[in-house]
Amino acid sequence: MPEKVQVVDQDQVGVGAKVKGEANGDEAAAQTTSTRPSSGVMVSRQESRRSFALNVTNGALFNFSNTLIDPNVVLIWFLGRLTDANILLGLLGPISTGGWFLPQLFLSSWVQQKPRKIVVYRLAMGIRLATWAILVLAMWFVRDPLWLLLVFYPAYTVMSISGGLGGIPFLEIVAKTIPVRWRGRLFALRLLTGGVLGLLGSRLVSWGLDARPYPQNYALLVLWSMIAGGAAMVAVAVMPEPPGQTRPATPLREQVRRGWQILREDADYRNFVIARSLLLLSMSALPFYSVMARRELGAPEHAVGDFLLVLTLMQLLVNYPWGWLVDTKGRRWVSQAACVGWLVAGGLALLLLGLAGDGQWRIGALPAYTLAYPLFGLVGAVRPAEGIAGHNLLLEISPEEDRALYVGFANTFFGVVILLSGLSGGLVDLFGLEAVFALAMAANALAFFIYGRIRGQV
Repeated sequence: MPEKVQVVDQDQVGVGAKVKGEANGDEAAAQTTSTRPSSGVMVSRQESRRSFALNVTNGALFNFSNTLIDPNVVLIWFLGRLTDANILLGLLGPISTGGWFLPQLFLSSWVQQKPRKIVVYRLAMGIRLATWAILVLAMWFVRDPLWLLLVFYPAYTVMSISGGLGGIPFLEIVAKTIPVRWRGRLFALRLLTGGVLGLLGSRLVSWGLDARPYPQNYALLVLWSMIAGGAAMVAVAVMPEPPGQTRPATPLREQVRRGWQILREDADYRNFVIARSLLLLSMSALPFYSVMARRELGAPEHAVGDFLLVLTLMQLLVNYPWGWLVDTKGRRWVSQAACVGWLVAGGLALLLLGLAGDGQWRIGALPAYTLAYPLFGLVGAVRPAEGIAGHNLLLEISPEEDRALYVGFANTFFGVVILLSGLSGGLVDLFGLEAVFALAMAANALAFFIYGRIRGQV
């Protein structure tokens, strides 16, 4: 008979929260059963294994999908052919990242009312696939740059926000269906398989860009990304989710009031929010590394796939070492290391700008843009650190009874900060790329010191 395992029913939505315990179930039950005690829900070992496999499949396919339309390498190149407006180019990364963070506080109360959160995930999946399809059709058939921009930005924004809507129930489903002792293997396998498929994706980008004329070559990449992303979402949508506890709706005004109160009274939480906000602001420079490679270093379009390959390969190589450092050195240490890494990346970008001139110079037999490869490699090496340490550090300093509010308020705050960072394009128009890179370095330096003010063994 299937062995049952206890998985905590996390009614605090949007949190990759800790699971409180596991237990063997009654051997008399032949199928999955679910209960709603405050301590957790019961699922069979068979269904947990099925959910584990589907979850790994989701991670691998989504990483592959995201590689094909990486906003800081692929889509920024697509938009660079449509417009030279830096304010528009600077919005791309913030929309991609901020769209996931922004809706969490606003939606968490609504999601908490539902015993099965998979219903919300399926709704988000439908919205995301519909806007994805609109992007494909527009990029394939629309030729006028203005109209293509007018379709692209609203559709991409809705697509990103729907990802945030789906992220809340996704974490809830993981908490319900995956036992705590399997979680480390789960996320390690998601990263490993996703990294391998990401390498394949970078090669597919190179092939796809040569397969059709612009902009249909990018439409192909978005289509392939939609197919892989759709399959990834289906893998979650078919997971068996037991019903869980529900909570009555909490007025948004009350959530916001309590969030600001916690921010004022909890020094560690305040320092974390400020430091990570500065770190996220500094990452507004990322899309302009590609802009610099194209405009200043003379990189051709076929270099996009090679830049992506270097970035993806470095991410694959450093995921485990960063995770090991989180466990041994701590989350605060890794967050500060990420600040140093981004500081070095900004300095390297400034150095390349200083050397670039008009983009016609060469390094022996190599063109100037080859110097951008170390920059993208450094970005790939540093980028996982902030994600691995940031989420874990937030969970570590959040008290269990208020974790949903701590996480939801912080993530929504970060979403607003990330969207505001889209104004970096205006700085480029006014003061040049050097100003954005220098400000990013200053933000990283300040974040390093504020992270150091967080107390305790974190």
